[in-house]
This record gives sequence, structure tokens and C-alpha cells, in this order.
Amino acid sequence: MGSTRSTTRPAIVAVVVLSLAAAAVTVAQPSRAPHKIETVSQTNLQNNNSPGEERMSTAESKNLSHGRVEHAELGSFEQKVLQSSVPVLVDFYADWCGPCRMLAPVLDDVAREMPSARVVKVNVDHNPELASTYGISSIPSLMVFKDGEVTARHVGVASKDRLKNLLTR
Repeated sequence: MGSTRSTTRPAIVAVVVLSLAAAAVTVAQPSRAPHKIETVSQTNLQNNNSPGEERMSTAESKNLSHGRVEHAELGSFEQKVLQSSVPVLVDFYADWCGPCRMLAPVLDDVAREMPSARVVKVNVDHNPELASTYGISSIPSLMVFKDGEVTARHVGVASKDRLKNLLTR
């Protein structure tokens, strides 16, 4: 009985992993749920930040806040992404997207392990203009920007090694 359990479990795990690895969610039309509640931190209120966006201090922005995932909105995208002096991996995502949530810890690892690059997330529900500008039709959609230009694209969940390779091309 013990051997039956050990032979069926890996098969189930393999099916789940393969299914999730190919996952991407198609975005038909950005929607804003009227019942969605956003939390606003005291720090964001004091710094006049919009809900869900943490802004950097002047000292942090000079250091480009390497080692952590940042969030950008329409007003900060140009400064954080297009004017960056280092490669930037941008994740277009939505809070409700399962594959996007699966990708979040991978992005955290990439940000920590690649201090010579920047990782920025853009919520497509809050920033439909950016999603439209960059032709985002499925999420998660990842783009690498160098010197303000898109140099690589990937749609769907990706491994840490795949993302690192995109950044170092």
C-alpha cells in the first residue's frame, strides 16, 4: 500500500506542475471591481502615495532600490522603467490572476539575486493605458526594457533562470 501511494503522488504533482507552467490568463477587457477594497498604509498617506503604490525616498531612488520588487503606475513608469540606467524586468499582472500570484515569489528571488537589474510590477486593472500601450492581451506578461526599449518578452509563468536569462541577453 505504501508503494502505491509513492507512485501515484509524483504523477499527480507532475500534472499540476505542467498545467501551471503553461498557464497564462487572457485579458479580454480590464475591469474594475466596484467592491474591491484597497488598503492604504500610513506611510503612503504621509508620502502622498496612491493606494497600492509605494514610492521611494530620494536616497532610495538614487540607489534604484535594487533587491526588491517595485510597483509602477502611469505616472511613475517613465522614471522607473524607461529612464532606468539598468535593465528592467516589467511584470504586467492583476491581483485576481492565479498564474501572476504564482510568479510573485520568483520575481522576488530575481530582484534579490540580480542587484544589477530592476524588477517592476504594473497592475493592468489599475493601469489599462500602460497595458494598451504595450499590447498586453494575456497576463502575466513580462517585458525587459534596456535604455527605454523593449528587448525581450515572455507570456505566462516562467522560471527564475528563464527570467535571469531574459535580463542578461
